[in-house]
Amino acid sequence: MVEFFHGRRLRYQISLQTEGRWLLVAVIDDGRDELGRPFGRPDFEALEKRVRTRARAALATSEASAVRVIRERIRADGYSQEEQFLFEEAMKRPERPVSTYAGPVPVCTSYDDLLERPALYAIGLILRPLLDKLGMTPIELVTLKAATSPVKRAEDAINAGIAMAARLQGDAPGRPSRRRVAELEGLADAARQRTRAGNLADPPKLGPIGLDRFLAAIDQRYTAPERRFWALRGVSEFIAEPTDYAMKLARLLELNAPQLGVAATAILDEFTACLLDHSGVLRRLLGHQPDLRVALLRLTELAEGLAPPNSEDPEIATQLALLIERGRLPKTRDALLDRLQRSLAGQRPLGGGALKAEHAAVAELLHIVPKRLPPERRAAAEAALTRRQTMVLQAILDEMS
Repeated sequence: MVEFFHGRRLRYQISLQTEGRWLLVAVIDDGRDELGRPFGRPDFEALEKRVRTRARAALATSEASAVRVIRERIRADGYSQEEQFLFEEAMKRPERPVSTYAGPVPVCTSYDDLLERPALYAIGLILRPLLDKLGMTPIELVTLKAATSPVKRAEDAINAGIAMAARLQGDAPGRPSRRRVAELEGLADAARQRTRAGNLADPPKLGPIGLDRFLAAIDQRYTAPERRFWALRGVSEFIAEPTDYAMKLARLLELNAPQLGVAATAILDEFTACLLDHSGVLRRLLGHQPDLRVALLRLTELAEGLAPPNSEDPEIATQLALLIERGRLPKTRDALLDRLQRSLAGQRPLGGGALKAEHAAVAELLHIVPKRLPPERRAAAEAALTRRQTMVLQAILDEMS
């Protein structure tokens, strides 16, 4: 009996739906040329089982809402027919109070430590689900909104974040994890008290006067130890109203006046870095890309000061690229490079195709990316890509065996 798959090659396209958009993540061919024998029903059934397994694994290990597989039946003359082979929606996930972050967390001993970039970065990654729900950046949380009703109602999420931070810090000498929890709870209380005190004060307001004059007014009003808090709080108030992060970035860059002073540019850098930590903002800046390989190349270019050609926010991307290229946003550049390193070290496929295509994608990035990074970041990028290369080669060997 002649089966439909005897005379036609099969190819399966796996796509994930994220934020209403379908993204191709893998293409699987039937591999009949490597068999050395006719492609039969056992091969067909094993192939489709493998496709289902890979599609469901892709859905389970991502934030996507659905997975779709299109099966192509391709004749020898190139004519093909497509049909939907699989469509499944993600199971409704319970709301997570904190993220799955597992990286370093700085040890903070005072409230002022929370206002520094390492702590703000860790807060943003750990409390990302809560911050997204409330529509605020980590800087807004610790300088402006720590004592607001929505944050108070999210006490369980804050406590979960404290427990995660203490666990990730580990047992430092003289600071066991339980002691760290108590210390972090004390810092959270300090943030609430500081923001309440700020609510009762009458500081200079950032508005038509511009960022340079606002910081000059802060310098006149407050002593040196207080100035950073009031500067960050003032800019937080300025961008607080839109809860959409891309809109916050657009609002922030209204402050990027010609000949902006060094101190004002440094404050701008703090906020742009914080906003670009958010994957949604970065995705809009880079624009739609066919696969992760291309997205990471565009990300590398943006960190060098080159605007992405397909950005959904081209004016904002051009502004940021120019400031980065001129060396005026070092923390923002580091935020982009941190994202690049996390993506290289991740599990998401680079090429969105068969294993041979994935191997080619890894080889391309290994050839291009490390040498374009600052010297201190090259070894980590090379190590991450080499691990990917080893895993892909092993998978290819497993398929051949």
